[in-house]
Amino acid sequence: MIQTNEQPEQPDVALSEFEVPASAVFQDGVYIDIETGEVHAVAPQGSYPDQAFRVDRLAAAEWVLERMLNRESAIDALERRMATVVTNLTAMIADERRRLDGLHRRFDGELEAYARDALGSTGWKTKTLKTPYGAISFRTTQGTHRIADQLGAVAWAKRVAPEIVKSVEYVNVTDVLPRLDDGESPAWLETSPGGERCTIKAGVK
Repeated sequence: MIQTNEQPEQPDVALSEFEVPASAVFQDGVYIDIETGEVHAVAPQGSYPDQAFRVDRLAAAEWVLERMLNRESAIDALERRMATVVTNLTAMIADERRRLDGLHRRFDGELEAYARDALGSTGWKTKTLKTPYGAISFRTTQGTHRIADQLGAVAWAKRVAPEIVKSVEYVNVTDVLPRLDDGESPAWLETSPGGERCTIKAGVK
């Protein structure tokens, strides 16, 4: 693609230097500050010839929303494309992982046995057999313990050492609210006030 230094045609709209900075360029119906990325909305050429664009009528609101819809549609299409690519790559990764797991099941035992023989023949000067394609390593690990049956462990502890039994106490906010006096707001209760929220969306689901 050939790139040029030509700037998009500027609309015939009277705007003060305070409304549109010198670093702004006109693109897709708006001025965009190329240094900060800030968008300075202006009317399409000929629509509002004597003033900077303002949303002060239905046509103006629809003009802005149409451009929002275009951007949302582009984002939606890219997200769908990305999701499809990710889905395909995920399936390909799963296929390769199944093949890798099959190799591990088939050869891990033989690789371990061979590495033990090879390293043992050197007097175990090292615990890693290195090759250009991978390594087979051995390391000493300490045993671990885990409570596999909590109910059984708790029953045993209550008989032998009750003090080591842990308990967790809590209350649900739905149980607290009906029991508060009118206007009561204890310090341990966090309350977020309700309100009205304005959401601007062009309509892409």
